[in-house]
Amino acid sequence: MKTVAQVLRMVFWMQPMQRALLLFGGCLSIGLFWSGKAPPVVGVLIAVLLPVLTAGMFLRKLVAPRHAMLWPHGRGRLLVGTLGTIVVVTLLLVLGYGLEFIGAPPRYRPDTETYAMWYVLLFVLWSQCTISMFIASRSPAWALLVLIAWLLPGIVMRAIGAEDVPRLLTGPAGIAVAAVMWIVFIGWFLTVRRIGDARWRMREGAVAVNAQLGPLPATREIAMQRWLLNSGTPLSIGLQWAIAAIVLVAVQLAIPRMIGGDSPPRWVTAMMFGTLSLGAAAVGALSWTIAKRSRWLWLTAGRSRPELFGWCEQLMLKTALAVMLPLALLALLMWYFLHSRPVLPPAYLLLAMVAPVLAAGWFGLMQISRRIALDVLAAGILVAGWYFGLILPLFGNRPDPRWELVFAELAFVVLLRGLAYGRWRAADWPRVQPKPTFD
Repeated sequence: MKTVAQVLRMVFWMQPMQRALLLFGGCLSIGLFWSGKAPPVVGVLIAVLLPVLTAGMFLRKLVAPRHAMLWPHGRGRLLVGTLGTIVVVTLLLVLGYGLEFIGAPPRYRPDTETYAMWYVLLFVLWSQCTISMFIASRSPAWALLVLIAWLLPGIVMRAIGAEDVPRLLTGPAGIAVAAVMWIVFIGWFLTVRRIGDARWRMREGAVAVNAQLGPLPATREIAMQRWLLNSGTPLSIGLQWAIAAIVLVAVQLAIPRMIGGDSPPRWVTAMMFGTLSLGAAAVGALSWTIAKRSRWLWLTAGRSRPELFGWCEQLMLKTALAVMLPLALLALLMWYFLHSRPVLPPAYLLLAMVAPVLAAGWFGLMQISRRIALDVLAAGILVAGWYFGLILPLFGNRPDPRWELVFAELAFVVLLRGLAYGRWRAADWPRVQPKPTFD
């Protein structure tokens, strides 16, 4: 139980964003339960979104270092904690689904088969996400293999003429698939001698080779930019996210046809536009990294805190433009070529997608110093604006745009920018600290 508790803390409470989403999702679930205007499971899904997507990456980070081999039964305890977390949280999700029907008449309440179907579906999904993200975090090539493996069962079942594929995947077949996945993964995980670390970044060997070939011509500004973006550039980051968005949209277009076209076309379209809006998460993470790594540039950059804030702000905006411009072009192509386009006006969709990106960018720059209560409140407002201003109108197929919400988000962006500037101006950084050399 101690290991399960430690893994639960790792996937739900270790990072500030995890804590913010957990608190916001919990408060939203309580509010929706008492108001009765929407199912409380929506808040639960927001709370578990990040743990579902990052549990596999955290697992690799914990077992990849060499000193992890010295822990007594370390891998086995981590596996038990991960499996226990999936079982317990999946049960809580199913119970949250059942809260919607407390006051309903008995004939409208779900039966035992429905609860079992939801439990198997969520357990299989979380198992797939955990194992897949563990494999995909190794390198881009492994990520491509994971994507093929995700699509392969639907292709095979469709090719052999299987009927009612979704029900098959949530029944005994789903349990068998999850059991086989975990047996194979556990057998490999416990017997392999060494588990490699993630290689999504440039390796030190490549850096050494470049150093032998000679120094790259770079100005101080370029060197500082590479330091803040972790050896990346706005153009390369934007290209990576454009490729990822194209792959995800292609998969979302292909999956309904593979499983027999059970998903409504408008729902699939709303899901694709919602996926493109997740560029706000990328910009928020990048601006958070910029704020974190900028501490070592205070003396090296030769700028005051407000001047350094202005330079980092420009870099954040360049990166946000590089990330969002391909996504906006892809959304425009989808708007013109898809038959089941959203009923919302294109201008509203554009503003509703851009406003969370700008808010996430300045929210990340605010993290130069932290105020937990204010940050949780700001993160909650940001997620609520994105959900009620874009996601709910998209999936609800509502023709009336919520312009007041979008304009409120833009005003919130101005407020976040002022808060970020104030924190940078009042930041108290130590003068004696290790710093990179750009000469």
